[in-house]
Amino acid sequence: MHSPGVPEGQVHRLGHRGDRVPPLGPLAELFDYGLRQFSRPRVSACRRLRLERKYSHITPMTQRKLPPSFWKEPVPNPLGLLHPGTPDFSDLLASWSAEGGSELQSGGTQVLEGTQLAEI
Repeated sequence: MHSPGVPEGQVHRLGHRGDRVPPLGPLAELFDYGLRQFSRPRVSACRRLRLERKYSHITPMTQRKLPPSFWKEPVPNPLGLLHPGTPDFSDLLASWSAEGGSELQSGGTQVLEGTQLAEI
């Protein structure tokens, strides 16, 4: 089924109320992969295998470990500016990144300090 005004290969599906749901575009295959355990086997075995190979390196959000800085909330000082020790979550990015390079660990702090100096 092809709807006019919708790119070839993308189909409007009917939602649970019967209304048309716009296509997800490139996100469709990511949702197919993420929801594969909850959906009926409507995805072909070949496509399922391709999706598993493509996304096998991704850790699901439910299995990710959050660094301690994620749980610390920034506290504003009396001037309304954030404390210079505000976490920049670069450790969060590094822990989620497959590369975990040093540019992720130090780059965010330098950008944050430069922003704070400009605000003062």
